[in-house]
Amino acid sequence: MASSIKSTALDTTAGSATRLLSLDALRGGTIALMVWVNHTFHPNLFDNPTLDAVHRQWFHIPWNEPAQGVTAADIVFPLFLFAAGASVPLSMKFGRGRDRKWWRTLLIALKRGVVLYMLGVLLTVASAAYTRPLVWGDLLSWNILQLIAAAYVVCVGVFLLPRWWQVGIVSTILLAKWGVMTLVPYDSVAELGAARAAEGAPTGTATWQHYQGVKEALNAPAIWFDRLVGWTSDTLFGPDEGTGDVLRDDRLGGFGWFGGFQQALPAAAIAVFGGWSSLVLVGSQGVARKLLLVLGGGVALVLLALLLSGGYDASGTGWVGRFTVPSSKWFFSVPYCLLSAGIGMIVLSPLWWICDVKRWTTLFLLRVFGLNAIALYLGSEMLFKCIIARWSIHTPAGDTANLASGLIAWTERWTTSRVVGSLAWPVIYMTLWWLVLFWMDRRKLYLKV
Repeated sequence: MASSIKSTALDTTAGSATRLLSLDALRGGTIALMVWVNHTFHPNLFDNPTLDAVHRQWFHIPWNEPAQGVTAADIVFPLFLFAAGASVPLSMKFGRGRDRKWWRTLLIALKRGVVLYMLGVLLTVASAAYTRPLVWGDLLSWNILQLIAAAYVVCVGVFLLPRWWQVGIVSTILLAKWGVMTLVPYDSVAELGAARAAEGAPTGTATWQHYQGVKEALNAPAIWFDRLVGWTSDTLFGPDEGTGDVLRDDRLGGFGWFGGFQQALPAAAIAVFGGWSSLVLVGSQGVARKLLLVLGGGVALVLLALLLSGGYDASGTGWVGRFTVPSSKWFFSVPYCLLSAGIGMIVLSPLWWICDVKRWTTLFLLRVFGLNAIALYLGSEMLFKCIIARWSIHTPAGDTANLASGLIAWTERWTTSRVVGSLAWPVIYMTLWWLVLFWMDRRKLYLKV
């Protein structure tokens, strides 16, 4: 039977007066790319500089200096945020949420956010529990679904407000993020960078140290919390991995509740851009005007992102002088957010024309992924973390490896091709999941949070 957990966070309702088939296709293509990225393992596969450069687009940029910028892999997650945000105003204006009081809409959003957050915690501890005991502090960890949960709740709150309030909030979030990375004096955070260097942590250039120092300084409430409950912190949250410094603890620092909102608020801005785009596409303007507004707006955001990050140099200069910051997923910088939202608008525009205007059905295959995106993400991640990455098999070399690595090795042996062996795994994995989701779709089984 269908799941009793339902949502408009990641999908518009089946009975909605306005449903964008293109949004299902965008969400499906994005979650498919997310699975592809997570199951592509060898960056230097072709022994050809050009082909390897293209193939490395499926691997994240190392999230510390000197490697800044983004690859296609770094854009996949914010595209999912964009798609999640695009469904919010459609549900609120045309779907199940159209007759609700504002406080009830916000309360339901909080409930859904909590469910998404706890599913994210489940994924976070799925593999960790094999090597260490679970602690209450795991509830404060942040990862993909936790970030989506927070961004979704903020996005719903924003769309409960008048349009100019929405513009003002998004502008404030982005300007504040840009300001703390460029206006906070280096001397005020240099001590943090020196402390990290003394601990043996990678520090990179002065500019990267500055950005990281600002990020950690904003996590200062973690120190206050530790001082408040210092005598129980180890019991509640587990040891801080031997550093003796709660600021470095991922649960309360860089990825914890205090550090997480340094990413959650910019992530919510990306989601709001998605919502604005969907409202334009279901509006009363003509087809050409809608395409021009969304596609042109996306191009404008990409160009602005390139301007703010253009010529970035590790010494802290670029096209806009010391106010230049890199596109960085690690810092969720403003250029990264604008680039992600812009690409989302550029991709959604032709999908809308193909799926909703022309009704060409070729891309509807992606909707199988999009209609059950949470089921795909949860199922594929839990299967990999709990079984595929844990069970061992013999390899052709006579040693042992986990299921994924072992099957890749055997495929390379059977096909005598390293390329075929490596790429066969994500293709087979995604195909099997498509068949599972197609079967669920035929039986109207949907997992919606």
